Amino acid sequence: MQEVTYTPLTPIPATIKKIITETPDTKTFYFEIEKKLPEKPKPGQFTEIYIPGVGEAPVSICECGDGKTIGQTIRSVGVLTEYLFKLKEGDKVGIRGPYGKGWPMERIEGKDVLIVAGGIGLAPLRGVIMEIKKNREKYGKLTLLYGSRTPDLLLYRYEFESYQAIPNTEFLVTVDRGDEKWKGNVGVVTTLIPKARIDPEKTIALVCGPEIMM
Repeated sequence: MQEVTYTPLTPIPATIKKIITETPDTKTFYFEIEKKLPEKPKPGQFTEIYIPGVGEAPVSICECGDGKTIGQTIRSVGVLTEYLFKLKEGDKVGIRGPYGKGWPMERIEGKDVLIVAGGIGLAPLRGVIMEIKKNREKYGKLTLLYGSRTPDLLLYRYEFESYQAIPNTEFLVTVDRGDEKWKGNVGVVTTLIPKARIDPEKTIALVCGPEIMM
């Protein structure tokens, strides 16, 4: 049998290895890809997830891995994602890509980095946080400002302590509407900017979130 040659336009079979429920409508899927993607993903890139008979949809990469495994945080908002949410660990999908330029990691080396994320906008920026954590000496101060509509919609809450533990990092969180258990800031994510200690002259900002936030 002739071996299949995969290109960025060819869906590669991938197995769902792990599923984490992040919020009532959002899950993180970890895929093990049958063969490495044509290029190793970079923070900020995306793939097309393909399900035969259903269709495909673009999804940002939240954990780049080594090109053989990737993580993608997905909100259920359409036909394909609704179908995907019914799948279980061990089921298969098709993945093609990666696509997009990604975040300018080389440009921000040696600079302070300001990350501003709203809602699911943290997912495409999670890879940047992981890269800075892995190669901490390459970057200056990290300021991470994150907001969501309500506390139950915050992504990756199980990682918040690890973000705070990154050396020379300031991590602030807010919600638009708190509840009886919420003790943090209340307001849109931009209300955190005056609270953060930022040197504009040596800081590069990476921003992702709802259009109204931008």
